[in-house]
Parts: sequence; structure tokens; C-alpha cells
Amino acid sequence: MNERRRMRFAVMLTDGEVQRIQNFRFANRIGTTAEAVRMLVEKGLEASASKAATGVQFGDQAPAAALNTTAVAGGDIVTNG
Repeated sequence: MNERRRMRFAVMLTDGEVQRIQNFRFANRIGTTAEAVRMLVEKGLEASASKAATGVQFGDQAPAAALNTTAVAGGDIVTNG
């Protein structure tokens, strides 16, 4: 994705959410927190679209599942659970 980023969001997170994002970032050797958040958002959106296509509702447990992931060779992200 080589689109220019044009919008900023201010997001308030709990200490636990920040720690989970940082854990994801370091476990996957992602250079910045911003890039880790973008990756997690993209994967969450993909999961939501996939579930919508199959008629499954995207529920409250999806964000936790999205954070339970690991990046693998080629930039793919797989669920660890």
C-alpha cells in the first residue's frame, strides 16, 4: 500500500492496550508503534470484511483476537490461537 497518509487520529488507550500493542510491535520487529497500529487496524478491517462476507457478525472479541497475532515472512499475520 503506497497511498499517502493524509489523516491523523487521536486515540485514547488504556495502559493494558498500549502494552499489548507494544508486545505485538516488539515480537514482530516492527519499527514504530504507529506502524504496528496500522498493521493491526488493517488486519482488523480485513477480518471484519471476511466475516461480513460469510455472514458472521464481527463481535466484541475481535480486537483481542487481532492482537493475538504474529507476523511471519512476507509480512503476513497469522492468529496464535
